Amino acid sequence: METKLNKGYDLKKSDHLFTEYFRSWYEVFRKGKNSQDNDNDIRRAVEFAEKYFEGIKLKEL
Repeated sequence: METKLNKGYDLKKSDHLFTEYFRSWYEVFRKGKNSQDNDNDIRRAVEFAEKYFEGIKLKEL
């Protein structure tokens, strides 16, 4: 997704869910890169987003 964005991909035309993107970003780019405490903080933020932003598309943000 980040590669598409860097190449000019229009997120406003996308139907990707914010929570799916956030979870994927965490799993690919952040998990295991820093301390376990940092992973836990970001994981909690992802879980918060999944609870309160369910069904919200990136283009709606």
